[in-house]
Amino acid sequence: MTTLQEIEEVNRWARLPNDDGGAAAKAKAAKEAADRVAFNQTMFGNQKREAWGKKQELWEKHKALIDTDPKNFNFFRVSFPSTIWATDPVTGQDRQPGEIDKAEFALEDISVRAYIAVHGPGAPSGLSASTKIDGFIVSDEQAKNILERYGQEWDMQAARVRQLRSNTEDALVKALDPWRWNGGKIDHELIDRIDKASTIPEGKSVLYGSVKPAVHGAIGEGVDELMARAIRYDQGAGSDRSLAYALALQFKDNPGFKGRMLMLGRELDDQNLFNLFRFQALYGPYATDKRVFSRLAPVHCPEFLRYGTQEQLEANLQDELNRNGVA
Repeated sequence: MTTLQEIEEVNRWARLPNDDGGAAAKAKAAKEAADRVAFNQTMFGNQKREAWGKKQELWEKHKALIDTDPKNFNFFRVSFPSTIWATDPVTGQDRQPGEIDKAEFALEDISVRAYIAVHGPGAPSGLSASTKIDGFIVSDEQAKNILERYGQEWDMQAARVRQLRSNTEDALVKALDPWRWNGGKIDHELIDRIDKASTIPEGKSVLYGSVKPAVHGAIGEGVDELMARAIRYDQGAGSDRSLAYALALQFKDNPGFKGRMLMLGRELDDQNLFNLFRFQALYGPYATDKRVFSRLAPVHCPEFLRYGTQEQLEANLQDELNRNGVA
């Protein structure tokens, strides 16, 4: 007959750790926990996995649809809505691509088409279309003919871009003719005044005893005084903008005049000044970012730019479902 003392002894032994330090017990507990997770995933996770699979299927269809249009491989087209190019330099509002933008997009499109023609469908690598990575999808002779044809097209489009830029700038400069108020005659006195205001005279260095040459085209207090005079005179007379226009033309290629030209345009509410400022800020020396093109070497377009993000796609799909009354 088992005594109370014997029962207590058995319980004490049962509570003692295993000889292996409890490793077997821990392993058993871990296995049981893993089995529970696997069971729950099997019984209750199917619906979640199916929903995820459907999203992935929609995402793949979305990417395939995007890739049917080679223009979506053009980095500059795809990135335009989110770059400084999409903002009007004068108003700060959103702007659509202008004629120069479209001409430059066409230049990059040619490089993309050439790359795809010799390498097959896919995102351009940013390398030249003539680069033999794993060979061409066409023969070397065919690749040579393709590249020659697209190269000629690229050169012609590049010439169109240069001509468009030149013609646009010429028209903007012509609209700022400062001598229209002087019977079409050049006012040399006004020119001398601007030159004097923007010249730092020759001087002797006190420290080294050397002579510093005169500096022309400097923008400082003298130029600011002429700007103030041009604004006051215009607001008083309301007709003669020869000084303001002459200042704008004199310093249109000087980045240091960028803020001053914008201020001059706003003070005078002059569209001619605004138009020249836009051109210089987007395509000229005032620009803080410029598109760089290499002949038949399209800029690599990352997937998140070309396709957007999956999160955004899912949000768009949900919005469409909500609009159509589908939960």
